[in-house]
Amino acid sequence: MKNLLAYRVLATIIATTLMVQPATVVFAQGVSTTLVVETVSSRIERIVERIDQSTNQSSVGVQQQLKHIEDRTIRTTHGGRKDNEILVKMKGEDHVRRITLEGTDIDTAIEEYSSDEDVEFVEPNYIYSVAFVPNDTLYNPYQWNMDNPAYGGVEAEQGWDLGNGSGVIVAVLDTGVAYEDYGPYRRAPDFAPGVFVPGYDFIHNDSHPNDDFGHGTHVAGTIAQQTNNAAGVAGLAHGARIMPVKVLSNDGSGEAYMIADGIRFAADNGAQVMNMSFAGLSQSQTILDAIIYAYNKGVVMVAAVGNDNVGTVYYPAAYDQYIIAVGATRYDETRAPYSNYGSALDFVAPGGDASVDQNGDGIGDGIGQVSFSIVDPTTFAVYFWNGTSMASPHVAALAAMIIGKGIASGPVAVESVLAATADNLGAAGWDQYYGNGIINAGRAMTYAATDTPPTVTLTAPLNGATVKGTITMWANASDDKGVARVDFKVDGVTVGSDTTSSYSYAWNSTSVADGVHTITAVAVDTSGQTTTSAARSITVDNIPDNLGTLFEDGFAAGTLGQKWTESNEPDWNIEVPAEKQPSGKTSSNTVAHADQCTTSSGCFLTMKNGINTTGYATTTLTFYKYVDNSLDYGEFLRVDVWNGSSWKQVKKWTNGNGDNDTWQKITVNISAHKNSALKVRFVARMSDTSEEVEIEDVKITGQ
Repeated sequence: MKNLLAYRVLATIIATTLMVQPATVVFAQGVSTTLVVETVSSRIERIVERIDQSTNQSSVGVQQQLKHIEDRTIRTTHGGRKDNEILVKMKGEDHVRRITLEGTDIDTAIEEYSSDEDVEFVEPNYIYSVAFVPNDTLYNPYQWNMDNPAYGGVEAEQGWDLGNGSGVIVAVLDTGVAYEDYGPYRRAPDFAPGVFVPGYDFIHNDSHPNDDFGHGTHVAGTIAQQTNNAAGVAGLAHGARIMPVKVLSNDGSGEAYMIADGIRFAADNGAQVMNMSFAGLSQSQTILDAIIYAYNKGVVMVAAVGNDNVGTVYYPAAYDQYIIAVGATRYDETRAPYSNYGSALDFVAPGGDASVDQNGDGIGDGIGQVSFSIVDPTTFAVYFWNGTSMASPHVAALAAMIIGKGIASGPVAVESVLAATADNLGAAGWDQYYGNGIINAGRAMTYAATDTPPTVTLTAPLNGATVKGTITMWANASDDKGVARVDFKVDGVTVGSDTTSSYSYAWNSTSVADGVHTITAVAVDTSGQTTTSAARSITVDNIPDNLGTLFEDGFAAGTLGQKWTESNEPDWNIEVPAEKQPSGKTSSNTVAHADQCTTSSGCFLTMKNGINTTGYATTTLTFYKYVDNSLDYGEFLRVDVWNGSSWKQVKKWTNGNGDNDTWQKITVNISAHKNSALKVRFVARMSDTSEEVEIEDVKITGQ
């Protein structure tokens, strides 16, 4: 690790007997890569036979698995169902009736027929079609993660019928990618020409983000490996384009500031999706700021949750407000034994488990993709690795497919589609081990947004209102799928947002010039649809109604010799050392003073609360000061004003120009420092503990 904020890749590399030459047609002795095309029914029959032979499950258990398979098959077929037809089986009849509906929707018709005691069952008339199956020589059966007969994988084949992420830019923030012939590096052979867009190497600070570890190349392959080219393996979003961004070194680790720079680079250079297959235990504000920056630019960010089998999602995936956090499953769609889990988990995807061979293909069930040996970056093969590093790019790829098809764009809308179409695993609904379930490309690519745009009404302030200072803007918003947030705008510029009903935002009107302004509220639903409220006109008038005294403090009356403290004077803060009123003081009041203050920086007396002086042409500070025994060398009294961003000196007395044992009224023009939270502080230093500086009757006026 280079520092405490180092992040590492999340792949377990299985080195023994798992390397396959991409050009090999026969992967292992007696195992052909010839594609198998089968119907839905024969597929189910073969699966049931396999379950029956290989398990001791009861017939009920077999039927449950069959139902799972049937459900997934039906849901993910390209055609869906006939819009105006249902199939009805009447009791006592041996055939199914096909009924054409007129003026009644399918769901209503099914409900009506189901209530009839003479009906045995009713269902939609589903449409089945042959899915796209790539001819890559090692696709079947070794890429079980894409689509497999027993459990589905991510149901890629049904998704491919409808799109492949064409043209969408996916940034791979990783160890680099084998994308070019440059120096000692070579381009991986199974990436299509033109798949790459310019990236950057933040490890070496140059424009050649080549992979020197192998991890990033493997991850990029899952996203956009060349597909249907009769060679090697397939990529899920094989029409997408890859932006290689090297933020991890040749040991698989990276530092926070480099990762943050990589995130910002990707967001600024056209990335629509970002994959981060690395994690660390530590939070980093540097990385979080970059993530928020990319999120606000509409980038869908996906990250791996970690490989330690603990109930904690690691960073950056743990920033779940902005990141889609991905855990890993095995071939049988159970949680991979290494995969982290917890409250920030969003989805799972195939990450593999190379320690077992559940699909019986003779190879441990890792995720097969093209990469290279770290000792030789010029020789490529198919490696079967497992980890949440391998799971995350499946989700990033599907996000690209969703964007490419025009189903949704932006982080909120894309995640909503993924959630609506994922296959639930584990407990019903979301759970800490599987999140919203395993992603399903077939269902996601057939997803049709049926929700309507949200409604929104700006309720306050009223149209034509005159406002000043800080006001609260209110809005009512609703949506059939859910409101993600409401943005409040002044003159078209967003000034704040609220994610919780009732929607409101406290806006400081002094941030704009006095005069007429337009305010609106914009509702954003969970699918990314937006609606803008009717505009309202308001007049901002921050000129105070009562010119004159803005602040006044004569300090509290008290007994001479008492300690002056914050507790008996609520308008001021006094810094240590605590000061006391010396005996023999001629003032009748307990005054603010600096006695026994010999520190070089001095003692500070500071107004607790700021005052708004923006509406005044002239602002004046007056006070009385008393200097005991004058100001000797190194002693001083200074007056500072807070101008809204920093303290500015407006008056200072030092050696030789103090007044000896005399109360003097001081007047200072502070108009140049007007702001909405102006404060005054007094700073004094005395070299002799018998001396003191006193302040009395502080007043700020405006006109």
